[in-house]
Amino acid sequence: MRSDEIDSSYGRVVKLHFACVARLPIGSSLRVTSSQLWAPGMSTPSDPTDAKNVSQQANASALPDNSIPSDFFAYDEQAASAGILGSSSFGNADASIIHSYASSVEMVTCPDTYPLWRTKKPVIVSLRHHHGRYEHHHYRYMVVNPGAKPNDQLDDGFGKEEKGDDDEQSVKGFRSSNTNVSTTNEENFSTEVMCWEDPFQIDQAGKESQKDLAARSAASLTSVKRNVMSKSLANLPYRTIHIDTLSAAVQARLRHSDSSVGENSDDETQFTSDGIRIDTWNNANDYTFYPYTVREELNKQNKLKRKSIISRYTSFNSQDTDSTASINPKDALFKPEKDAEIKYPPRLNTKVSFSHLNISPEKERAPSEVVVGEKGSEINSGYESNASSLTMTPNPNVSSASLKSAFNRRKRQRIYFVCYHLPVIVTYSEMDSEYKIIWAESLLAATEGSQVLRDYEAHWIGTVSCSNRPIVTDEDKEAVRKLLEEMKCTPLFLDNEVSHAHYHGMCKQVLWPAFHNVDLLDLAMSGIGKDNASQAEFENFHATEWDQSKLGHWWQAYQTVNVAFGDMLAEILEPGDIAWVHDYHLSLLPKIVDDFEKKTYGRSMTKKVFLLHIPFPTSHIFRELECGEEILKGMLHADVVGFHSFDHARHFLAATKRILGLNHENMIGGLIGIEIGRKTVIVTMHNVSVEPFQLDAALSMPSVKDHTAKLRHDHSSRLIISGVDIAQSLSGISLKLMAFENLLKDYPIYQKKVVLIQKCLVPGNRILDEVNTLSEVRKLVQRIKKKFGPHVIDYEEINGSSLQVDKRVALWKVSDILMSTPIREGLNLLPQEYVYCRKKPSHPGVIITSEFAVVSSVLNGSLRVNPFDVKNTVTTLDKALTMTTQEKDTRRARDEAFVTSCTSSQWTRSVLQDLYDATAATSDGDDNESDDTSIMGSKFDRQQLITSTAQFLAHEREIAFSRLDIKSAVSAYRRTKNRVLILDLNGTIINKEPPGKYLKRDTLGSSGFDVHPEVKDALKRLSVDPNTTVFVVSGDSQENVVKAIGDVSGVGIAASNGACFAPPLKDGEDSRNWKYFDLGVNWEEVKKIVLPILSKYTARSNGSFIKLTHSSIGWSYYSCDPEWGSLQASHLVLELEHELQPFDVRFVMIKGIVEVVPKRLNKGLIVKNVLREVQDRSKKSNVDFILCMGDDIQDEKMFTSVFSFISEQESPEAAEPGPPIVDENGEKITGNISYHSETSFDEKSEQVADQLFAFTCTVGKKSSHAFTYVDDARDVATVLMRLAGLDRDSSITNDEIAGI
Repeated sequence: MRSDEIDSSYGRVVKLHFACVARLPIGSSLRVTSSQLWAPGMSTPSDPTDAKNVSQQANASALPDNSIPSDFFAYDEQAASAGILGSSSFGNADASIIHSYASSVEMVTCPDTYPLWRTKKPVIVSLRHHHGRYEHHHYRYMVVNPGAKPNDQLDDGFGKEEKGDDDEQSVKGFRSSNTNVSTTNEENFSTEVMCWEDPFQIDQAGKESQKDLAARSAASLTSVKRNVMSKSLANLPYRTIHIDTLSAAVQARLRHSDSSVGENSDDETQFTSDGIRIDTWNNANDYTFYPYTVREELNKQNKLKRKSIISRYTSFNSQDTDSTASINPKDALFKPEKDAEIKYPPRLNTKVSFSHLNISPEKERAPSEVVVGEKGSEINSGYESNASSLTMTPNPNVSSASLKSAFNRRKRQRIYFVCYHLPVIVTYSEMDSEYKIIWAESLLAATEGSQVLRDYEAHWIGTVSCSNRPIVTDEDKEAVRKLLEEMKCTPLFLDNEVSHAHYHGMCKQVLWPAFHNVDLLDLAMSGIGKDNASQAEFENFHATEWDQSKLGHWWQAYQTVNVAFGDMLAEILEPGDIAWVHDYHLSLLPKIVDDFEKKTYGRSMTKKVFLLHIPFPTSHIFRELECGEEILKGMLHADVVGFHSFDHARHFLAATKRILGLNHENMIGGLIGIEIGRKTVIVTMHNVSVEPFQLDAALSMPSVKDHTAKLRHDHSSRLIISGVDIAQSLSGISLKLMAFENLLKDYPIYQKKVVLIQKCLVPGNRILDEVNTLSEVRKLVQRIKKKFGPHVIDYEEINGSSLQVDKRVALWKVSDILMSTPIREGLNLLPQEYVYCRKKPSHPGVIITSEFAVVSSVLNGSLRVNPFDVKNTVTTLDKALTMTTQEKDTRRARDEAFVTSCTSSQWTRSVLQDLYDATAATSDGDDNESDDTSIMGSKFDRQQLITSTAQFLAHEREIAFSRLDIKSAVSAYRRTKNRVLILDLNGTIINKEPPGKYLKRDTLGSSGFDVHPEVKDALKRLSVDPNTTVFVVSGDSQENVVKAIGDVSGVGIAASNGACFAPPLKDGEDSRNWKYFDLGVNWEEVKKIVLPILSKYTARSNGSFIKLTHSSIGWSYYSCDPEWGSLQASHLVLELEHELQPFDVRFVMIKGIVEVVPKRLNKGLIVKNVLREVQDRSKKSNVDFILCMGDDIQDEKMFTSVFSFISEQESPEAAEPGPPIVDENGEKITGNISYHSETSFDEKSEQVADQLFAFTCTVGKKSSHAFTYVDDARDVATVLMRLAGLDRDSSITNDEIAGI
C-alpha cells in the first residue's frame, strides 16, 4: 500500500475465539497467548509495584555501574515475539530462579464438554496495514496449574506415558522446569506456566544451549540463562490463523485451487457449533501448525545460504590477491539482468504465503531440500505481494555463475576511514611539475603488514592540502585526486572561507578548548588574547580570535562541512559497509549519514563507529556549549563511540545522562550500552601504541646516528631531560620550565650535571595561543639561562606539528628522562615511542608524565606528577635522576610488552570486534548456530536472512508496531458515529523532558504552563461534537490539571492517575464536579506516616518537593541532580515499605517521582468507566471508535483496559465491576458518573456496531502494549488537529508544546 492511500480496515477490531482439545492433569487449565495480546489485570514488567524492585530501579538510574544486573528491567524482543511481554530477574546476580512474564487469555471447560477448552473472553486484535487480503495471527497454547511450582510438574502427570479413560496420552510439551514463567489470571495475580506445546521437540535446542552456560562468566550467569531460556521459548512452534481484512472473518485455512496443499493433512477439521476451529493439543498435524512448518523450511534454506556466504567470504579473506575490483551487491543479489525494475533495498515482508506450494505439513524433508513452487521458483514469503521475500532469495534471473562472479569480485567488506585531514603528505615538485603524495606518520594511515588491510577493503575520505602550493585549480584537484585514488583515498575540496571558519574557528577556537575542559569564561584568556602578540600578528590573525559574535558563523560552517562529508558518503556507502568517523571535527556526521539511510531505505544500512582522539570534557563544561546537545546526538547515531581513556568515556556517559537524560548499563562481555530509543549505543575504550616496523626502519636510518652523535657531543657531560610539546597553553611547557628552574635552585648539584632539551612545535592552527605561549616560554628560558648559565637548556622552536622522525628517535636514544607535563591532553604517542626506542638491549630511561594525560593511564612504569604541584614535580625529577638501573629496567618491563604489541592494526581490530559484539548483543536473531564473526556476516545475515522462529516473530512484531497512519485513522474517525478519545496530559499533550537531565527547560507538571493554543482549539472543536467524547487523564494533581486543561469545558478530566475525575461542564457551570474512586485506603492515616519521612528527604535534596493528590503521595526529584535524586529515591522507597506494611498500597516510580498509591489504582479504572458510560448513554449505536494516547508506563493500563472493555461487550453482564465511586463528601454515587445522563446500563439497547476501530498509541517508539506509536507531542498535536478538521500538519515545536 502506498503511503498516500487510505486503508479502510486499518485499526478495525477483530474478536478472536479459540478452542482446543487437551486432556490435562487435575487442577490444570489451558490458556492462549500471542505476540499481539492484551490481558486483563496485566502488570507491566518495567513498572515494578513492590518496594524492593522500585528501589533497585531507582538505584540503577543513579549508579548504573554499581547496581543490579543490567537485565533487571530489560525488554526481550525475542521473548515478546513468543508472547512473553517482558522479562526481569530479581535478586542477586547469582540467583537461580529466572522470572519471565507472558500475557495470556483464560480458556475454560466443563464436564459436559471436556476435554474441549474454549476462550472465556475473546482475544482482541486491531488490524494493521497489510499487503494482501489476509492478516496472519500467530498464537500458542500453554498449561497452567495455579498454586503449583514449575519444579512440581514432574509429579502431576506431565510428560508421562499414562493412558486416560479414553486410552489417550496425557498432555505432553515443553516443560519450563528451568525457568519461572508466569502468566496473568483474571484476578490481577499471576500463575506459573507449567507446559507449552512442542510437537516438533524444539526444546532440545534449548537443552543443548545449557551446556554452554558453564563457560560463561559467573557474574553474567543470570542474564545469560535468561537469554537462553527466552530464545528457547521464542523458538517454540506457533500456530497461525488468517483474518480476512475485508470481512474481518477468521479463515480456518486458505483455499488454493492450484495447489495440493493439505492433501495429506487433517481434512476432518472440526468446529464448534458457533464456527470456531478446534485445535488439538500438541498435534503436529493440525493445519494451524502448517505455516510454522513452511517457515521452518525457509529458515533451513536461509541457514544454508548463510553458511554458503560465510564460507565464500572466509575463503576470500584468506586469499591474498591484488585485485581491488568491487561490485554493487544490488546488481549481484537483487537486480535482474533484464530490465525488470526492483526497488532497492527490498521491503522486508514477513508474511508467509501458502499459495503455489507443493508440500504438506506431515511431509518430512531433508534440511537441504529446497521448497519450490509451480514453476520451480523458490517459495515467495508474501501474500499476494510483489515485494521481495524476507529471505532475500537471489533473483532467478541471476545465474549461479554470475552470482559467484559477484562474490569473487567483492571479496572483503568495505570500511571507510573518515577524517577531516587525510593522513597523507602532499608536496609539489617544481622540478618535475607534479604533485607527490606519501602516507603521513598517523594512527590512521595505511601501515605495512596491517591485518585490517588484509581482511577489509579500506578506503580513506578527508580533506587535503599541499604544504608548498595551494590546490586551487581544477587541474590541480584532478591531479591530486588521481594520485590519491591509487592510495584508496578520496579527497574532499572545501571552500576556503567555509574551511577556515570550520577548522580555525569552530574546531580550534571553540570545541578544542571546551573538549580540553577550558571554561568558556576563561576562553578569552586561554592564550587567545593579544597581550604578548605584536600588533601585526594580531591584525593578521584576528579572524581566529575568540569572539562570541562569530559563533553563529562558525557553527554554520561546521554544519556545512559535516553535511559535505555526509553527501560524499551517501554517494559511495553501500549496505553492509562500515563508516569509521574520526575526531571532533565531524561529530555530526554519524547522524547525517543515519538520517539519510532512514529516509532513503527506511532503516540504517551501514555500521558506524565514532572515535574521539582528544579528551571529552566534564558535563559541567560541555553544557556551556550551546551546540552541545546536537554534538551529543550526532555522536550517538553511531553504533560504537570510542575513546582512548575511560576517564573521557566516563565524562561522555555523564554528559549523555545529565544533558539528554539517557541512562547506560553494563552488558555481557564488559560492554557499556547507552539506551537511546530502541537502540543501544556501545561506548568503548581501547589503547593504542606505536608501529614497531616504522620505528625500526627509522632507527636504522644513517641520519639517526649523526643526530645522536651531535647531541651527545653537545651535552657530553650532562644527564639529558627531553621534551617535545606543542607550543600551546594546555601543553604545560611553562609549568615544566618552572619545575626545572626550581630543581636547579633546590638541588645546586644538578646545575652542572643536567640539561633540558626542549622542542616547541608551532603548528599554526591556534595562532594567538601559540604566540602567547611562546612569549611566556621564551621569558622563562631566558630567566633560567641568566640564573644558571646557557648550558642548562637547549631550546628550539620548530614550525609544524611534528619533529622529523629521525631527529625524534635520536633524541629518545640519548635522553635519560622524557618529561611531558600537559594540563589537558588526549592521545600522545611520543612517550610510547620513547619506551620502544629504549627497549632492550638499550639502557632503560625514565618517563615523567602528567596525571592529566591519557598516557599516564597507559604506561604503568612512568612517574606521574601533577604539573601544578611544582614542589612535588621537582621531587619526582630528583627521583628520576637518581633512580637505580634495576628500578629503571623494572619499570620499562611493565610497558615494553604493550608498546611493542598494541599496534594501530590491532587497535582497529579491537574496535571492530566491539562493533561486532554490539551487533551480537543487540541482535534479535538466534546466534546459536552461527560461526560467523565478521561484521559483514552480522549485517548481511542477521538483518536480511531470517534463520529462526524467534527472528521471524520478532521481525513480524517490529513490522506490525509501526507509526500511526494519521490519514487512515482520520478516515475511520469520520466514518464512525460514537467516538471516544482518551489522552494523557504530561508527555502526550504537553512535551516532557527526561527526568535524567540535569537541567530541564520546562517546569514540573503543568503548573507553570498551559496547553498550546492550537491544541486547545482542536480539543474544543472535538469536544463540542455530540458524537465525540474527549477525556484527559493525568497523574498530576487536580489543581494543576484544571489549570492546564480545565478551561476546555467540553473535555472531561481525571487527575491522580484516574483516582478522581470530573465530567465536562454543563452549560452555566463554572467549576468541575469532582468524583472519586473508593479504593479502600485510609489516606489520612497514610499521610501521618509518610509526610514526616518525605520532609526529611526533601530537606536534604535540593529541588525536590512533596506532591499531594487525592489518592497518592509523591516525592518529586525531577528537578534534582539526577544521580543524587535517584539515589535518595532508592533509599526512600525501602524506608516507606517498612512503615506502610499494614496498608494496601504500592510504590510507583515514574518521570522522576516516587509515588505511594493504592494497590488497586491505575489509569485503566477511569478508562473503563468512561467507555462503559459512553456505551451506556447512547441508544443509537455502540462505541465504534476509540483513540487512546499516552507516553509512559502508567498509560499502559489505559491501553490494556481499552481492549478489556471491548472483550466484555460480548457478555456485559459478566463484566467485572469497578470500585465504588463517591462524591466530595464520601457519599456513594450510583448511575452515570462520568456524564450527566439518566440512561442506565440496563436500559441500553443490544444494537451492536457493524465495525469498531480502536487505536492505542504510545508517544515515542518503545516497548509497549499499544497498537502503534507517534514520535513526540508534536505528532499528537497533529493528530488532534487533523481529527478536528484543521487539515494541516502541526507547525508547533516541542518547545512550544512544553510552554518554553
